[in-house]
Amino acid sequence: MKKLSCLFLAFGLLLPQAAHANRAEVMILPPRVVMENNDRYATIVVRNIGDAAGDFTVGLQDMKMRETGMVVPPDPGETPPYSAMPYLHITPKSMTLKPGETQSVRLMVRVPENLEPGEYRAGSSTTMPMRRPMPWARMR
Repeated sequence: MKKLSCLFLAFGLLLPQAAHANRAEVMILPPRVVMENNDRYATIVVRNIGDAAGDFTVGLQDMKMRETGMVVPPDPGETPPYSAMPYLHITPKSMTLKPGETQSVRLMVRVPENLEPGEYRAGSSTTMPMRRPMPWARMR
C-alpha cells in the first residue's frame, strides 16, 4: 500500500521583541496528515493565535525518522529513500493573518502509477519573515 505522510510542525521563527510588544504566533491543525492511495488533497488550517498581525510562509521539506522516533531534517545532501517531496504541492504558501484569523492551506499530491509501495514522508515548517528592521539593528 502506498501511503504519504506529512508532519506539520509549527516552527514559529518569531522575531525578538521587547517584552511589552505584541506578537503573532502560529498554530497548525491537524499536526499530522496521512494520505492513502486514492487521496488527492488534504486541507490544513493555519491560525494566528497571537495578539498582532503576522506574515506567515508555509513550506515543505524532507524529514526522516531516527530509531528513537524523533523526526528531524536529513543531513546536508541526504535525500531520504521515501521522500514525498516530488509528489507534493502546497498552496497558498504565504499569507497575512490578523489576530485570531485562519487560512485554509491545501496540500495536493500526485502519485505516479509506478511508485514503489511504502510510507513516503515530508515535513512542513511555518516561518514569519522579518518585516521591519529591529531597533537594535540600526546602521550607524
